[in-house]
Amino acid sequence: MRPVGEASPEQAVPQRSMLSSKFMTNALSTQLSAERLPSGWPQEDAHRLWRRSRDFALRGTMRHFSVNDYNKSRDAYTQGWKIVDDTLYRLCRDHPSHDDRAAVNAKILIIGRTYATGIERKVATTGVQGSSISQVADFFFMHRKEIDEWFLRLAKVFEPLASSNISEILAVHGLISKRLTHLTRRKQLARSFVSKYLHFHNSAVPIYDSVASGFLRGLVPLRRIRDFQIPVPDCADPEYADYVRRFAYLYQTIASHALPVTVRSLDSYLISSS
Repeated sequence: MRPVGEASPEQAVPQRSMLSSKFMTNALSTQLSAERLPSGWPQEDAHRLWRRSRDFALRGTMRHFSVNDYNKSRDAYTQGWKIVDDTLYRLCRDHPSHDDRAAVNAKILIIGRTYATGIERKVATTGVQGSSISQVADFFFMHRKEIDEWFLRLAKVFEPLASSNISEILAVHGLISKRLTHLTRRKQLARSFVSKYLHFHNSAVPIYDSVASGFLRGLVPLRRIRDFQIPVPDCADPEYADYVRRFAYLYQTIASHALPVTVRSLDSYLISSS
């Protein structure tokens, strides 16, 4: 196991508005008790956790969690994207393995392009239209036995997120990402694509997005997770591991305030707020 260090964001993130004083006073000014937070997670009083803070990795910009924005993002997701996601979940549920070439083609193509994963930019074209995404499908089908073994490990992971299941998510994401470097340009990690592809096979997997990652760094600075006890496998992608640790910290804190939270609802909030 190795510690996860601070990594610089992939791009600048827009400024966020300040948390309302009403929310500070009425919602999160109470002391977080040991009973409300899971064992092994940092115990901090709520006003310290949510008050205005600076993350130097974001050049001093400020980020604040807003219950109002969170609830709006959940409503917007239901109205605009839930049917799309349900379709992708169903596709992966009906075809969970990689021994059917037509199913592999469908999953790689639809997920890879619906969610702008950038996978096609990381794979050199052969000069034929659609050849980059086709090579990814070829790769998954060629390595189907190994990939399906990794997916069986992932099938044992369920929400809510906890230290025990996060390590398995990081391991499977890292193994597939590393294997794909045999295909990508300059051995680039297909971090976003792999997280999204895994997510639609198992909704407990956090989706990585570079813009959402920048916003999350402001909400959960590095100092918040220094003592966050999540074992990080050697095979894990360090940047994804850093993202997931911050994501899980925020996920558990939201849950501790009796707000409904899923991996997808938190992802929707981070994207809409970025």
